[in-house]
Parts: sequence; structure tokens; C-alpha cells
Amino acid sequence: MTQNTISLASEVNLRFDPAKYETLKISLDNNIIQVKKYSVIYVANPVRFRLEQIGKGGKPQRNANPYVYQTMNIYLSEYADRNMNAPIIFMVHNGGWKASVVEDSVDEGIRYSGNSNDDLVGAALKAGYVLVDAGTRSRGIIAEDGSFLGKAPAAVVDAKAAIRYLRLNSDLIPGSTDRIVITGISGGGALSVAIASSGNSPDYYPYLSEVGAAGISADGTSSLRDDVFATIAYCPITDLANADAAYEWQYAATRLIKSDYYASLNGDYQFLPEPPPQGPPDSQPPDKHKYYDSLILSPQQKEASDRLSEAYIRYFDSLDLKREDGTPLTADNLPEVIIELVTAEINRVLVSGSAHPCVPDLGEDFILTIKRGPGGPKKPGELSDDPPPYNLAIKNEWLKLSADRKSVECVDYEKYLDFVASIQALKPVPSFDQGDVSQGGESNLFGTPSQIYSNFTAWSWDHNASKGDGIGKEDTGMSFDEYLETTDGKELKAQLKLTSPIPYLSSGSVKTAPYWYVRHGIRDRDTAFAIEVELYYMIKSQPQVKDINFKFTWLNGHAGNYDVQEAFSWLADIL
Repeated sequence: MTQNTISLASEVNLRFDPAKYETLKISLDNNIIQVKKYSVIYVANPVRFRLEQIGKGGKPQRNANPYVYQTMNIYLSEYADRNMNAPIIFMVHNGGWKASVVEDSVDEGIRYSGNSNDDLVGAALKAGYVLVDAGTRSRGIIAEDGSFLGKAPAAVVDAKAAIRYLRLNSDLIPGSTDRIVITGISGGGALSVAIASSGNSPDYYPYLSEVGAAGISADGTSSLRDDVFATIAYCPITDLANADAAYEWQYAATRLIKSDYYASLNGDYQFLPEPPPQGPPDSQPPDKHKYYDSLILSPQQKEASDRLSEAYIRYFDSLDLKREDGTPLTADNLPEVIIELVTAEINRVLVSGSAHPCVPDLGEDFILTIKRGPGGPKKPGELSDDPPPYNLAIKNEWLKLSADRKSVECVDYEKYLDFVASIQALKPVPSFDQGDVSQGGESNLFGTPSQIYSNFTAWSWDHNASKGDGIGKEDTGMSFDEYLETTDGKELKAQLKLTSPIPYLSSGSVKTAPYWYVRHGIRDRDTAFAIEVELYYMIKSQPQVKDINFKFTWLNGHAGNYDVQEAFSWLADIL
């Protein structure tokens, strides 16, 4: 739980003031409309954070005030204002599970489209929905006193607190709090599914109480709900406790083939093709040897990959999942299920007709549009300084079509994974708990407020070689299992549970969202396909769930909001 919060309960009134708003004029489908923008701090005891932080891409970021991580913007278009029954689109961000300041998702003078496939804001405004954009604490931010108060489960706690603020003020804010739809991408997708799976769980009450969330009384009881109606989640990076193991289960063989091949060249790489454009930082890296050397696994990495892969088999089989016909879904037949989902998506594309030419037969080329830099416009209608995208041709060695090219004849699973890894380099071993915060991964999401980071999996803890960081077996003298029995270890165990949907989808004791729309790109290597299948079948097993719309989407990488019209059509149907 967080500490050193500064109480502003006497200064912050959690009752919404309908008179305090800014009027924005925007273009929506070439029509000028007005949008009311409200900015509110949604907790009574917000944490004060330093104004100077490290922002996206490791660049310095100066925030406007110390409360931007616990502030949300509420946008009411002319179509939503005074409509107390409108759905509420609740946007969260948190790419990579990083902290997110409140964003200006609607801006003065910007052009939006209600008919675009990649403009969620425009579609929400056109549909007459209330739009909410919430900042949330998470990893990587530093409080005024120098502590790390964005540790898990802060992002989930803050999103729940913002939902409670909306419910506290449901008589004053247009929109129906029985129709809250939470949506996000990557870490935001993971946050979305964590919220959708854990509605009203008392596990979060102590954390909610500490930040002064609405509806939490001094005796620890709750008078408000924090469940949601639906989620639209893209490529969720979730189940972090098992994500490393799933990644190695998925890609161990692919890694080994590439590692052995590059090692056999003895560092003579000059005749190899250029490295994948999204692997190194540039399409023509200055040090090609350094890139290829990074693909060669050390003996310790090979051992880690083997042990993690074995651990995922045990974990996945323990979930006791069932396929549609009632037979067990196990690690043995999981590749078959992944192929079925990939095949279903390709068949859908072939039947649709319009996208038929982009599905190559065996031996033909995939033509992929690759973005460089952060990718895409900052906002609809705003020009980007990023380098232009370019097309990349990759020979199809894994997908065979029927003779009439109207359906899939077969998919080669191992070659499919090699295709994914050839577009963007695989993550290192381990992928998420890398044992040193400077290397990346999600390690600084976990630990105490005084720790920069903590290992959160057994392999990384027991093999942590960073002397003096106070983490791991070498520094503490305790194995991971032994550490989990300590006070700090029990809190780490709670952090892992409170950020994952899986424990709550299997508990049956919370309010699960009845409607789920989940997407993961068919060439997305940022987490294992196994993790998404695991989530899908856990959702399917819940009696409270009325509809789960899940796809591996055709030729998409790690991205979201690329099928907004389809998502909003689904939402309109369930409404």
C-alpha cells in the first residue's frame, strides 16, 4: 500500500460541479460542435508527485501540477450533454504498465471523425457517449518525498477510484454509470481487463481508503460499486506472474533456431539481410554485430528458457480450462487452439472479399506496412514528425490456402512463430522480469515504495546477479519462495494478484463485466499468444459473462483502436 500521501480531504470536494467546465470547439465529420470539458481530481487524498518525471521514450517530462496522475477529464458533446442514459467510454492509457498523466483526448480545433476505423474519440462523440480520460499512477514515477508511489496495484486502484467518483456523482454527470465501458491498449488493455474482472472486490478496499476514494468508509466497508458494464481491450499485457514462462513456452524453439544459426556464423554477418526494421532502433543500425550478437542465447538464457517453459506447462494445465466441446484445454493442445484462432481470422478476411489480395498463398509475399518512430499522428488531424511508414515484403512459408483461395488449407505453427519473430525481434530472456530495471521489463511495477524495482518471478529472483540492489537470493539470502513468506514478500504476492484478471476470473466471488471485446494482432510478439488464449478461455468459463468477442486480428502488430467501427457496432448491439 502507498504511504506518505498528503490529505487534501478538506480542500477537495468529491462532489462534481456542473458549472466548472471549459468549452471546446472541434470539427466532427466536418461539422463544428461544442464539447464541455471538466477536469477533476477523483480522490480526496491525492498523492503529490514531482513535477519533473521521465515520460514516454525516456524523455524528461514536466507536469502541470503534482496531481496529474489522479485527475480525469470528462467530455460532454452536444449529443451527450443532459443524456443521463448515455454509455460512458472510460479511457485508460498506461502503455507498458507505465504511469499515465491525464490526457487531453479532445482538444480545441482538432478534426475528429465518427466514421474512421482508428478514431475512438470521434466515434464516441458521434454516438453521443460520455467520454472520460483518466490519469493513473503506475510504474516509473517519483513522489515529492522521493518514494515510488506508483507501485502495483496503484493503476488498478486509481481506475477503480475514478469509477467510484462517477458513481458518487451519477446524479450530476450525464451518462449512465450502469453502462461504463473501460478501454485501453497494451498496459492499458491489461488495466482494462483487470478492472473488468474484479468488480467490487474488497481486496482493493484498504488501498482505495488510503487515497480517499469515494464510497469507502472508515470501517473498511463500501457504499459504492467499481464494476463495469463492458471492456474493449487491445493486446493486454497481463498475468505478469506467468508472462515470462508463457513467452518461453511459445518461443523457445524459435529462439534456439535463430541463436544456433547466428552463433554458427562466428560474427561474420556482412552477407545477411538487414535486421528487422522494428528490432534495432533504426532500419540500418550502426552496429549490426551488436544486434545479431543479441540474438545468440547464453547458456544461462537457454537454461532459463527451458525452466520457464516447463513452468508454464504446469501452470497452464492447473487452470483446468475447457475447449468448446468440453474436452480439456492443456499445454499439449494449446498450439492447436492458437492455430484454430489464427485460421478463423484468415478465413474471415478471405470471406470478406475486400482484403482478399492481402492474403498470400504459400511462397508468395506478405506486404506489411511498417511504422517507424512512436508511430502515427498525435491526434486526428494533427501532422506527425515521425518518419513515414514503408512496406516490407516477407515470403509466406507458413500459410497454405485452398485451391480456390477462399479458405485456409493449413498453418505451420513453428513457421508461423518464426514469421512473427522475423518482423520484430523477440524480447530477451526473461522478457518481463529482467532482473535489472535499467534493462527494461516490468520489474519497477513491483516492490515497496522505497525500492526502485523488485523481481517478481522465481527464476529472476533466484538468479539476480545485481549485487547491492537488495533484491534476489544473493542479496537477501532467501529463495523466492522463502521471500514470499516475509511481510514484503506477501505484499509482492498481493501486487501480482491485484494486477491480474486470472485470479478474479477463477474466484466467482466478484462482479465480472458481462461484455468483453478483446483483440490481439496476429503478428504481435509483445506477449505470448498463449496469454491471450488463457484470458479468452477464462472469460468464457464465467457464468456472469454474456458475450466475449475475441480475435487474433489480421496482420496487426502491437497496437489498438484499428477496428473502431467494428468495436462500436458490437457495443451498439449489446446496448
